Amino acid sequence: MGKLWSILILLVLLGLAACAPSYPLGMSEAEWNALTPEQQQEARVADAELKRAKAEQKAAEANARALEQRNKLIEQYRRAGKGDIAECQIIPPENAPAGLKVRPSEVTLVRGEDRRLTLTKDFGSPEYLWARRGSGGDIELCGSTSSGSGPAGSCDRITSLSIGFGQVAKKEIVWAPGLRNGTFECQEFKGSFGPSGIPPHLL
Repeated sequence: MGKLWSILILLVLLGLAACAPSYPLGMSEAEWNALTPEQQQEARVADAELKRAKAEQKAAEANARALEQRNKLIEQYRRAGKGDIAECQIIPPENAPAGLKVRPSEVTLVRGEDRRLTLTKDFGSPEYLWARRGSGGDIELCGSTSSGSGPAGSCDRITSLSIGFGQVAKKEIVWAPGLRNGTFECQEFKGSFGPSGIPPHLL
């Protein structure tokens, strides 16, 4: 009983902390109340500027990471040897909801690449999937976080061995939402990306 009361008290305190007012620039209530109205306004402006600068820095860092990843993938595509690039197709089931489409429905994947796919229907918000190729060559079709920020949940997998020797490897989709009983198939890519060697999705 004593342990239960301790947990309840902690939850109440956490609730009170969440409801407590916050002040610009991390000030305490006493520090805030010691300011004149003019100083409080200046503090609000400075706090907004600080938050904007932090948001811009965060966005710039995210863009830099995305550019670094893109350049890394471009280099991998250019240096790819036999079997390093796979071409996959996602085929919805025959009883798929009206208007269900996967975009793109055909993807190329070099070893180490993750690609986000969009699942759209006639009604409702779009959902996301991820096609992934590990460094070992296995390929997975996975669920996604609701925001589409990355893979989440279970995956359907095609092993690297099953797409060797020019084979088309097929896997029934079990885990991907909306595509259950559809088909996920991959084969060794035998095409060309032109003189640049860069696939269209990385241009």
